[in-house]
Amino acid sequence: AMLTNMNNNNGNSNCGLAALRQSTLGQDVIQLIQELFGTDHDLDLSYIELPSIRLLEEISDLEQKAAIREFVERFKKAKHKIKKSRPGYFRGVCQKYWKQNRERKKCDLLRRANIETQNDTNQKLFNNNGRNHRHSGGRISKLIAEAIELLFTPASGLETSIIDESIERRLTQLSDQQGIQALYEFCSAVMYRQERIRNMNAYLMNIITRQMEKAGNRGGRYSSFNKNNRNGNNNNNNNNSN
Repeated sequence: AMLTNMNNNNGNSNCGLAALRQSTLGQDVIQLIQELFGTDHDLDLSYIELPSIRLLEEISDLEQKAAIREFVERFKKAKHKIKKSRPGYFRGVCQKYWKQNRERKKCDLLRRANIETQNDTNQKLFNNNGRNHRHSGGRISKLIAEAIELLFTPASGLETSIIDESIERRLTQLSDQQGIQALYEFCSAVMYRQERIRNMNAYLMNIITRQMEKAGNRGGRYSSFNKNNRNGNNNNNNNNSN
């Protein structure tokens, strides 16, 4: 019965063993899945669908194994409570590890952004031209580009086409720290909810605008976006400390 359970999805490349074999997951990870899923007759490899595999492919080997072990453990303890989709339950565990992975990388991005900001400040003491070399020419910085690469992936389902010229232009008006925060907030809000959001571009633009308002970055051609600010804020151009 166990062998039947392991192989009953061989022909379906959208889930189960066939999908795992077509993935970039290591052989040791696939072997662990087969071993652990063989310890309970209610565990079926068909629970492992492509969205879950994509999430696993974008995290480390250690995280992949931890996610699989956690799912099997939780399933055995509470399988009678899983009323909805079991594949969805497995995906939820994988998504948790994917998000934790991205949060750690976010901390690293913010740390590097803080170092670069400090370096910029020191440089301006010697070269007082007031320009930020990372955003020269209206191009997004290397750190913002890295954040986009981390978040707009097959696993998240977010298309990089959302980052059009208007979004790019707006991102260059934020500090790297603010841009990273905005992109992460967007990803967290819309991941797996894309079909519920009518205009993804406008949704991201709104998040970026809020970041600009928090920092007091008002001005120029984008001042029309700030009309909904609190009364009196338009005259507070000197209050840019936060």
